[in-house]
Amino acid sequence: MATATFIVDCPVCKAKVAAEEKGRAERTAFDDDAGEPYGRRTSVGECPRCHTFLVGESHQIRFRGWEGDEEDLWSDPVRVHPNPPKTFSSHRIPSTVTVSLAEAGNSLQANVASGGFDHYLTRRGLVIIGLPLAVKLRESR
Repeated sequence: MATATFIVDCPVCKAKVAAEEKGRAERTAFDDDAGEPYGRRTSVGECPRCHTFLVGESHQIRFRGWEGDEEDLWSDPVRVHPNPPKTFSSHRIPSTVTVSLAEAGNSLQANVASGGFDHYLTRRGLVIIGLPLAVKLRESR
């Protein structure tokens, strides 16, 4: 039987590695307030190079049987231990913005040079998050 792995960045090796999965916790449910399903997966593993203990978290992006999706799809795992990356996390941030911010953060963690696209995604996410606040400030004046 093949050993399960998940791709995550190792802060010691400073590289993306296929961590050998030692355990996993998963939860999927329906959020009545948002009117949509959600899923969260936490994978525990070990770096094959330096043997550092790594924990990655994924969010379910597509759900089989929901809005025509034929299969489940999970985001790339983001390292949450050790030294978790700086992230924006709030239930008030729309899922599309959260995905854009996560993609930008993943690229930055991997030191990917993409001609400023990461900066664009992060800035776009911040503008979208800040827009309702700016509107409220204008209305209160």
